[in-house]
Amino acid sequence: MMLNLFSSSIIRVVAGGELHRLTLPQTLATLMRDEVESFPGLRPHQRHAWHMFLAQLGAIALHRAQRSEAPQDAEDWADLLPALTGGAQEPWSLVVADLSKPAFLQPPVPEKSLSALKNAIPTPDALDVLIAAKNFDVKAAVAAAAEPDEWLFALVSLQTMEGFLGAGNYGIARMNGGFSARPFLGLAPMKGGPGAHLRRDILAMLALRRRQPDIYELYDDEGLALLWLEPWDGKASLPLSRLDPWFIEICRRVRFVPQGDGFIVRSVGTAAARIDAKALNGVTGDFWAPVNDAEGKAFSLD
Repeated sequence: MMLNLFSSSIIRVVAGGELHRLTLPQTLATLMRDEVESFPGLRPHQRHAWHMFLAQLGAIALHRAQRSEAPQDAEDWADLLPALTGGAQEPWSLVVADLSKPAFLQPPVPEKSLSALKNAIPTPDALDVLIAAKNFDVKAAVAAAAEPDEWLFALVSLQTMEGFLGAGNYGIARMNGGFSARPFLGLAPMKGGPGAHLRRDILAMLALRRRQPDIYELYDDEGLALLWLEPWDGKASLPLSRLDPWFIEICRRVRFVPQGDGFIVRSVGTAAARIDAKALNGVTGDFWAPVNDAEGKAFSLD
């Protein structure tokens, strides 16, 4: 079981009043046609993470291909996305047995041993960013019969939105300190659904990069965009100068490991954050992050 996002139809969408199961390229194409009404497996707090992930991914793929319009055909996306990984399929698969290779949002494990990943994660809502330690309202770790897309959404939420949760559990670079949050401020079309909003943001990102390249002077225009492609021993941090301005980050060492007919999820803490950006106070050029100019910090909502 690899659960490859190009060949496995694991993403549930409601379109035309009916439930469909789509691949990632099919999902992007359906969104660009603004036919998606909802994602049944997507929890409310995950919506912004999923939107931002798809927008960054779409914008990176189109920019690298020197295209200015978002295609509405799945075949086009199926050509654009693999170009970001040199044609390799493992980086688009949730489950990859070979730990020396990347899996989706999961970096290669230099130790090449499962024993390096000490912590077992039983359910997607135990993996996810939402903190429910008191167990009052949203109950923790109860999604025992989860579908693959629930794991997908939880993984995107964790790796692109998580904050600092104690020693060894570092957060993302795109927030003002580990106890803040990644802000989401933007515009959406008056008409249309999530697809119209996504298409608007992708095209706006492309236009911004053409018009104001100085915003991204800290970065490498051809730098690392998908951070899970790079092996990570948990000790080294990446400088922004090695990254694409729209880099899709990961903040935790996590692996989905095949077991029987399914998989288990293992993780381990790290000695350092994945990205060396603490001095920037979250001002990383994130498309959705308002900045407090007076303080030189990304906005934090108390």
